[in-house]
Amino acid sequence: MIESRLPSLPVCPSPSVEHGGERSPALRILGVDDDPVDLEILRRHLHELGALVASFHSAGDLESGLRLAREGEFDLVFLDYDLGDATALDFLARLEEAHVDVPVIVLTGHGDQETTVRVMRQGAFDFVTKDVQQPSVLRRAALNAVEKFRLRAEATRSRHELERTVEDLRGKNSEIQSFYHVLSHELKTPLTAIREFVTIVLDGLAGETTPKQREYLEIALRNCDTLRLFLNDLLDVTRIETGKLSMHFEELDLDALVEAGVQALRATAEERGLELVLEQAPGAPRRARADADRVNQVLSNLLTNAFKFTPAGGRVVVRLGTADEGRSARVEVADTGRGIDPARQERIFERLYQVDVEDFAIQGGLGLGLHLCREIVLAHGGGITVESEPGAGSTFTVELPLL
Repeated sequence: MIESRLPSLPVCPSPSVEHGGERSPALRILGVDDDPVDLEILRRHLHELGALVASFHSAGDLESGLRLAREGEFDLVFLDYDLGDATALDFLARLEEAHVDVPVIVLTGHGDQETTVRVMRQGAFDFVTKDVQQPSVLRRAALNAVEKFRLRAEATRSRHELERTVEDLRGKNSEIQSFYHVLSHELKTPLTAIREFVTIVLDGLAGETTPKQREYLEIALRNCDTLRLFLNDLLDVTRIETGKLSMHFEELDLDALVEAGVQALRATAEERGLELVLEQAPGAPRRARADADRVNQVLSNLLTNAFKFTPAGGRVVVRLGTADEGRSARVEVADTGRGIDPARQERIFERLYQVDVEDFAIQGGLGLGLHLCREIVLAHGGGITVESEPGAGSTFTVELPLL
């Protein structure tokens, strides 16, 4: 092994030096070559680079080079391709096994493309043939290799930080889902008791009530039902995200299901001063393999949203037909309400998204209904879209595969 140090240069830690107005690192360099003459040539060329090189060490065989690379904390390694009984490929493989991360530039008398490709694939940062080995070439190769190494190290560090962040977010998301699930369950029990006692009083089982008392109790009962819907939505969302949402698929008649769903909400529409219309395209009953309760949940959510954002005197239309040349059922819920701004339409199916901040305070809701609709429809192999224009109403379209 040959070891030499340029006497005029400082030892590590490697400082930065000025080079033509640019800041360049002062490098601690290791040369590995079994030919002492080639090592001396390399040392002299590096000496001409002046302050770019902080120190130069050398090794004459693979084992010595690996030992120095493991112990020396070098900024750069110049490695000869031919090392007697070994090659640069062996050195690079052993370097990787030892978990030594340092940029390597391979020097060789061979200039063939196949050798270049092999060493680069093995992990070398650059490849320089000895016939063009000059100080300017070495300087450019050294700086490029160190810069590539720095960028790769930063990318690796950033990736690891991102992975840690993602893992932390997954953990927090899991905690939030668990909290939602527990909260919903814990609140449903006292809510059920409250509703039962309100119903008992309304039914007169606890004695007579005055008209004003009945009015207040009916308000309380409606709010109990609203809160129960919120809790059910929370439970369903956590079940969806944990893959535990139950689905009971069976063959059913969509025409009859949709008609029943519309009839169930007709009284609510009339209370709000809205016209609710069902339009069914003629033809044979549309039959699908679906979960009747979940499909009804989608229709109910879409109609409830239409009622919320359509003023009294407005119109809500449910259209049932086919699409995709009869392979899918198409259910449209169209209203004459306020509509949705185009910039916000892409986000309305996101969890907890409110089109306007005021919606929660004015209209109520957690921003979960449309998210649940999308997830339920997707679970049926279908799709849901929206078309809307501010001031001209909205049309939500659900497509479900038919048998």
